[in-house]
Amino acid sequence: MAPIVENLYTNYKDKVSFLSICGSYLGVTVDAVAKFIQTYKSTWPYAYDATNAVPTAYGLMATPTFFFIKDGLIAAKHVGDATYETLAGYLDRLAS
Repeated sequence: MAPIVENLYTNYKDKVSFLSICGSYLGVTVDAVAKFIQTYKSTWPYAYDATNAVPTAYGLMATPTFFFIKDGLIAAKHVGDATYETLAGYLDRLAS
């Protein structure tokens, strides 16, 4: 998924905001996140949630889960892997 998200970020970063939230809820460490970012040369922003507040608040049950937020509200949610075209469709609707 990282290459797909990287391409989306490159093409949409001037239209929408991106943020990956990583956390310890699946045993992920800060070091593992740093290694992932380095391995995939990710350029979009990341945040580490050590308290698991985000997965708890949003009922996160699987990764990846994509939340598409517009005007402070969740406009759409996609659970699981997706193609570039699928995720771009969500972003096109947000950007309009």
